[in-house]
Amino acid sequence: MYISPEVRPQFAGGDKAFVAYLSKFIRYPQQALQRHVSGRVYVNFILNAQGKVQDAHVLSGPGNGLNDEALRLVWLMPPWEPARVNGQPVRVACTVPISPPHHFTDIVPCRARPAQNR
Repeated sequence: MYISPEVRPQFAGGDKAFVAYLSKFIRYPQQALQRHVSGRVYVNFILNAQGKVQDAHVLSGPGNGLNDEALRLVWLMPPWEPARVNGQPVRVACTVPISPPHHFTDIVPCRARPAQNR
């Protein structure tokens, strides 16, 4: 796994496609609606060399069903364009913020986080 790949991974279709994916598939949890809870959920995962999600887990979030929904969205994502080093696809650790629909415009997908090269 790489700390900072030469080419970062990218959601298929780019940032706008990532926002469109979230907007289309998010199911706002009833518990969060009833309790008027909102907030950003940070999900960490590994993108393998084929661009598929592995080992996804919530780093932080407001709970009330939002964390589970964010995790569901990450697991259902289509393959990404993988990160690359020396032109070869590599594994990389990513963290993405998943926000309520009215905050989707400020999402920046897949920030590589520090990890040891393996």
